[in-house]
Amino acid sequence: MLTRFALRLAGRTALRSSFCRSLATSSSTDGDAKTGRPWTDLFSTAAPTKLVKRKVAIVTGYMGTDHHGLQLNENVKTIEDDIRHAIFQAGAMRESNFEDLGKIDWARSSRTDKGVHAGCIVFSGKLLIDEENKMDPVSGRVNGLKEALNASLPENIRVFSCTRVSKRF
Repeated sequence: MLTRFALRLAGRTALRSSFCRSLATSSSTDGDAKTGRPWTDLFSTAAPTKLVKRKVAIVTGYMGTDHHGLQLNENVKTIEDDIRHAIFQAGAMRESNFEDLGKIDWARSSRTDKGVHAGCIVFSGKLLIDEENKMDPVSGRVNGLKEALNASLPENIRVFSCTRVSKRF
């Protein structure tokens, strides 16, 4: 049992870190004065990743038995709190936006009470994505985000899709 848990945790950590690595931008301020590129990127052939805030719809489902409803509430375990932590761990939310979801225009399609399950609920918010490399231009799906979120979420909460939507969604 412990081995299965350790393997599952190792798989989640690897998935989460691979998505974060692909989204990460260099934070070094020292670099080449001519190009403005950090020293770590001087010998890299890949251009630095530019993260942009885009409105994304996250389609989820969950078994709410162990949670005190959907909506974020202090001092109790909620579905929205678990999803917020997963988004942050995936690197799709800045730390400055973590406490105030209003900054990312966060919305939900409905709410549930304590212990209630949901087959399909849609969340939306302005998340950080690599528009050039991580978004399918035809379908609008954000590649890799669903897998990174599911790796961070408990087994009773699943993300079915992450798709870019219009600003007014």
